[in-house]
Amino acid sequence: MVNVLKPGAGFNIDPKTLDSNISHVYAQKAHALSTVDFLLNIIPTTFLDAFVSGDLLQVLLVAILTAFAIAFMGERGRPMLGPSNTSRTSFSV
Repeated sequence: MVNVLKPGAGFNIDPKTLDSNISHVYAQKAHALSTVDFLLNIIPTTFLDAFVSGDLLQVLLVAILTAFAIAFMGERGRPMLGPSNTSRTSFSV
């Protein structure tokens, strides 16, 4: 899959020209969070806020909760799994 899609191709970035202060800001934010703040930050305020804010842990939590909800629906949730069944056959090849 990586050979076909080639993620990162076209990002002609020179690491020497990047601003090192950007990563410093993120590191300071990470050190300022306590464990409780970190765990509460995983919960998005709305369903779509997880995708809008760009926080990957929030997106992951929404995806997991959605998967559990579809799994507990049983046969009523089967139509929602239609596209995932086609991906299962393409990855098994």
